Amino acid sequence: MIAGDIDLAVLEPTEFLPQVEAGEIDVLLSTGNKPALHEALADVPLASDLGAEEPFVTQVRLFFGAPDLSEAQEQYWVDVLTQWSESDGYAAYIEENALTPQLITGDELDTYISESVETLAGE
Repeated sequence: MIAGDIDLAVLEPTEFLPQVEAGEIDVLLSTGNKPALHEALADVPLASDLGAEEPFVTQVRLFFGAPDLSEAQEQYWVDVLTQWSESDGYAAYIEENALTPQLITGDELDTYISESVETLAGE
């Protein structure tokens, strides 16, 4: 966009925040379902505010383990990620990257993935 090669792009905040802050590009719309967490995006309208219905385009970060993990090994990693999600480092990561903090694990994560796949498949 800055070079003039394209007029529109679908990006996540970390891919364009410096350009927004520098006034080099304008953000037209957020497909997220929550107001932006970064001050540079505070005035960007949500698609839902303009009448769009779900599904919204979201990007999630997932951690997967080997299929043969024991319950104890799986719980170990859930505990590690839970502790990390409560840390100052995680809070800084979320803020610096304008992300929405959400940690889901276990059955709740399985349900989230299944429902997301169904929604995106139009089922």
